[in-house]
Amino acid sequence: MNQVMTRSLTWISRVGVGATFIFSGFTKGIDPYGTLYKLRDYLTAVSIDLPDPFLLVVSFTLFLTEFLLGLFILLGCYRKIAPRLVALIMLFMLALTLWIAIANPVADCGCFGDALILSNWATLFKNVVLTLMAIWLVRFNTSVVSLIAPAVQWLAFVGGGCYLAIISFIGYRIQPIIDFRPFPSGSHIVVDEVTEDNEQYSFIYRRGNEEMRVEANDELPEESEGWTFERRELIPGQENRNQKESSFRIFDEDGDEDITTDLIDSDSTTLLVCMPEPAKVSKGDIWRIEELLAEAEEEDIDGMIVAGGGDMTILNIWKENLSDRFPIYQAEDTSIKMLVRGNPGIVILHGDSIGMKGTLSSIPLRSLMKERGIDSTGYEIKDFSFPLHKWLNLLSIGLGIWILVLIIGSALGWFIRGGRVHHVESSSLDKSVQ
Repeated sequence: MNQVMTRSLTWISRVGVGATFIFSGFTKGIDPYGTLYKLRDYLTAVSIDLPDPFLLVVSFTLFLTEFLLGLFILLGCYRKIAPRLVALIMLFMLALTLWIAIANPVADCGCFGDALILSNWATLFKNVVLTLMAIWLVRFNTSVVSLIAPAVQWLAFVGGGCYLAIISFIGYRIQPIIDFRPFPSGSHIVVDEVTEDNEQYSFIYRRGNEEMRVEANDELPEESEGWTFERRELIPGQENRNQKESSFRIFDEDGDEDITTDLIDSDSTTLLVCMPEPAKVSKGDIWRIEELLAEAEEEDIDGMIVAGGGDMTILNIWKENLSDRFPIYQAEDTSIKMLVRGNPGIVILHGDSIGMKGTLSSIPLRSLMKERGIDSTGYEIKDFSFPLHKWLNLLSIGLGIWILVLIIGSALGWFIRGGRVHHVESSSLDKSVQ
């Protein structure tokens, strides 16, 4: 094969595989909760239940590995081992996405988080192309020069790892630095144009330890046979995550009536304590929740708890542990996860406009209301002491400078050595294509 053609295809494969892995790892890394939820969806589809702490470790390992391998492929670091690892991953992902495309156990693969939603078949075709590129790189990646000298390529590992680790830590402890979901800060949570047809629900009935899921067109089970209604759930794939015109709905304490417009006053500030999975919230957080709601009350700010899941047993336990003056309402757990990350997550509204979001642990008690300039009359939100988008800009610039220094340093070293590395690599190419 012609050397120019071989090198051209190798560079195309490097850029294609490297950029895809970097983008995939980054979009997962900025939203660790979203990655955890997607992993849980996969495991639920095959009836496997693993604890969230373990899944969180798997999530961090997954997106850090993807991001770093993409960086290595693009820069030419670890030119033998990196393509082999990528090829192994792609062969596994190819088999997995073939099963997903045929069986359709999840609405989308979650390859690029909420940033880019692909159909299951589109994901399969994408993985076919990436697998072919990865196999090509296993054979020919050493035919083109590395942008970073082998002696300092470990510094690319350190820089890239620290970059995504910090971004993912911010996404986990506070909120994703970039919010690709329908409810970013500054948006409205109530949109009049949304109709009930946009979302479809299934209804869960229980008889002893037996559970029955009933769809909208199914016949309801007979109460005389011992079946009782327990909760309703949003059908997976019906959450309309790509629709910007979506509405967050709050239901009464029994989960029957939509009371969103009654609760959200267009002229007041509201603090929502959101618990998508109340059964998994530590009881040790009760005092922080009560303290936060008490601060809101002192400042004439409406405070309320919005819980998901519809499990009345769990909600009744929460009601028993909280002061009676703090109401607990219901919402779809999927909708809560779209609104805010964290369990609990905190949302501050001015009217129906989202001013600030954060996890409970990221909210500074006894400073939130007074020091952040939040009150019921003069509304001003200062997201955090340092806005999240500035963190992203600083970290990205820092990583860019770091990589640029490594590339320039490697190029200077190559010139100082008189281009000897280039001659060795050219010789190895000649042998590989003969």
